[in-house]
Amino acid sequence: MKTIYPCKCGKCRQFAMAPASIAYSESHFHDGESYQIEILQLPILKCGSCGEVILTNESDEQISDAIRSAAKLLSPIELRQKREQIGWSTLDLANATRSAEATIIRWENGGQLHRKIDDCLLRLIFDRADVRTQLLPTKLIPAISGSSLSLANSTNLTNATK
Repeated sequence: MKTIYPCKCGKCRQFAMAPASIAYSESHFHDGESYQIEILQLPILKCGSCGEVILTNESDEQISDAIRSAAKLLSPIELRQKREQIGWSTLDLANATRSAEATIIRWENGGQLHRKIDDCLLRLIFDRADVRTQLLPTKLIPAISGSSLSLANSTNLTNATK
C-alpha cells in the first residue's frame, strides 16, 4: 500500500508530513570505532508545519551502507554473491563462522552490520579453499548397530581398548 502525502505528523498532528531530503553528516560508532558519515541527499519525511524530521527505511539503509563503506566491510550483496560462488548455504556459513543462520541472513539482507572480526573471517572463507576445508563442521560417526555411539564416545572406546 502506497502512502499518500502529505500525511499526519506525529508531533504537531497536522497533515504536513512529506518526502524531502537533507544533507546528513554524523559521527556513528560501530564495533568500538567512530566513523564520520556524510550523505549529500538523505531521503526523509519532514513536517511542513513544525519541522519534525523522520528517517525512513531508505534513510536507514543509506546510513548503514555508509557505515559499512567507511568501516570497509563487505556489503550485503557481496556477502551473498561470495557465499553463492563457493557453493555454500547460509547454514554452511553459519556453522563455519560459529554464528546463527538467522545472523547470516540478517548480514545478507542488510538488517545487521557485522563486526570487523567477522568481516576478516568471511574474507578468509571466501578467498581461501584451505580455510573453508578447515572450518567445515566435523561429522559424527554414524550409529553402529543401533547404538548411539558418537565421535567422542568412539574415541574414548578406542583409547580404552588399547
